[in-house]
Amino acid sequence: MSAGGFPDDGASASFETADAFLAQSHLFHLGGLTTERQHPQTMHLSEWAAADLPHALAVVQQCELAALDAMMQYGEELETLRAKVQAALAEGRNIFLGGCGATGRLAITLEFLWREAAMAGGRRHALERVHGFTAGGDLALVRSVESFEDHPAFGARQLDGLGFTAQDLMIGITEGGETPFVIGAVEHAARFSEVPPSFVFCNPVSDLALEVVRSKRVFENPHIDSLSVCVGPMLLSGSTRMEASTALMLAVGMALLGEEQGEPVVRRLRALRTAVERTDFAALAPFVEREAQAFGARDHILYESRDYAITILTDTTERHPTFNIAAFENVQDEDAPLSEAYFVFPGTRTPQESWHALLARPPRALDWNGYETRVGLARLYGYDFSENARARRRRLAPPGTRVHPFVIARESDSLAWNLDELRLRVPIAGLTPLLQHVLLKILLNTHSTLMMGRCGRYQGNVMTWVRPTNGKLIDRAIRYVQHLLNTYSTSRRSYEEICHELFAAMQSLTPQDSVVLKTYERLTGTALKSPEHPGTAKEARA
Repeated sequence: MSAGGFPDDGASASFETADAFLAQSHLFHLGGLTTERQHPQTMHLSEWAAADLPHALAVVQQCELAALDAMMQYGEELETLRAKVQAALAEGRNIFLGGCGATGRLAITLEFLWREAAMAGGRRHALERVHGFTAGGDLALVRSVESFEDHPAFGARQLDGLGFTAQDLMIGITEGGETPFVIGAVEHAARFSEVPPSFVFCNPVSDLALEVVRSKRVFENPHIDSLSVCVGPMLLSGSTRMEASTALMLAVGMALLGEEQGEPVVRRLRALRTAVERTDFAALAPFVEREAQAFGARDHILYESRDYAITILTDTTERHPTFNIAAFENVQDEDAPLSEAYFVFPGTRTPQESWHALLARPPRALDWNGYETRVGLARLYGYDFSENARARRRRLAPPGTRVHPFVIARESDSLAWNLDELRLRVPIAGLTPLLQHVLLKILLNTHSTLMMGRCGRYQGNVMTWVRPTNGKLIDRAIRYVQHLLNTYSTSRRSYEEICHELFAAMQSLTPQDSVVLKTYERLTGTALKSPEHPGTAKEARA
């Protein structure tokens, strides 16, 4: 079992007991950081998602626009990063992009976009100039491996394993600016690289330097260039897969792919902002409602795409740790439940072919001694996104279960969404491939977040169903219990008391339980339940 009482899904437990965590909890007290605070405009997001979806969509759109506006303030710093990256490429250096969780997935996405651009431009010689990696290897693109995040040595080891040399440039990407894995990779690069690595994040330097010793160490290192792109708190508290990872994907992506467009960074940001502002977010409502209904009825959604596969997989993967829903199942696990959503890359016939199409290269797994069964290549190929997945799902789905195809594709100058009989077309004329993927990311994040809100998977804007599988997430779960106690109860408990109850709750946790809500119940003797949300089980059964 992994930390949190969940089945071992490729992540080893970092903390087996409350006392073991509390002995190191000072390393993970992150509640004061901007990216961990509650967004003041979305305190009632779950209620709006359930009862007033048009209002929820309008608020989310405004939050996304505000984050893009905040990015405009960093035009000069973003141009500096672009100049540094383009100079490194001109000098024949390779670029290594490293992250963890959402930022690791965006690093792999940016490598994919680089390879696509190189192929389209007839520059096959440049395909291997950019390497994106995430904690846990390519398998972590589709199945979270959070406990790798707590180990700086793993970051250094993965960087070395990719062939990093003293002539290369490393860019560490971390939403919070405190991830040990990314810090380990960046500090390792700083020790011997000719070019100072860059460390890109979304919290104020002053806050991190005050609260996180390991981050302060990075800022004080003269051989590391730090760049903060702070866009405010997340619209779903702590869910840095949203605005923070969007900002970082833009910052690093425009630096890497900037030479192609040859126009100022801020101008391209304005083009994206205009596209977001002109998009009819209200048109997402039927899709949110339909997938929420499918979730409640225990039907399955089968996402399909050739054009935007990697961005779709990123969003669907990140629902698992954020909302504690079933992760993508591995075909090697005979008893694994089918996930509510899965993905198929149309036209591919084998796992190997689907992964190559997904990444535009062969996958890179970690066949480290002792870790092969968790993150090795054989394990990776157990996630089969070929046409086999379609047939397997229809064969194994319980009787009466519907499989709903959700196809997302580029049609002329539009992003086309097709779910059952539902149709949506979003204009993308004039947007570069990077900006198309970012726009789709924003729309998918909006869709999945509000869909999960309708299904009761968070309270207000607090992730009550978070899976505490590493130090940061354990701290987050404790803080969320504390928030619920302050909001709904007269009981006041210390951080240490809540921690012990949290770990006790983990011992009898089932996949149908929220560890935050269960801990709250243990402390108060009262169950705190979300209201019956439309579009979930009750409506679907009617």
